[in-house]
Amino acid sequence: MSKIYYRAIIEDVQNEKCTESEILSLLDVFEYTVKTIATTLAKKAWFDLKDFSTAKERGIDRFTLSLHKQTINKQEQWTGVFEYGQKKSVYLVFLRRFKLAHHLLQPSPQDQVGVPLI
Repeated sequence: MSKIYYRAIIEDVQNEKCTESEILSLLDVFEYTVKTIATTLAKKAWFDLKDFSTAKERGIDRFTLSLHKQTINKQEQWTGVFEYGQKKSVYLVFLRRFKLAHHLLQPSPQDQVGVPLI
């Protein structure tokens, strides 16, 4: 028996007027949110970060997040756009599927085609 796991590979980060600490905090929120949404059938989602428990203490509670999923070469690509006033941060991530079998992390057959991710 094997289980399927996903590994996120960041393709691109674009930033407009966000501080470095905001970028790191937004990236943490993006990672958490994609991991949560990727297991569902959703292709789009929208969040107000004030609803996230740690957003206020991190100073990102006024941002919103819109997520969009598309499939490119049989791989899931997630785009996340954080916005607040003049600030905007965009993250582009591919999810690669892996099967955990015999205590080894191995790419699934679906990942053998497509564009190199590195």
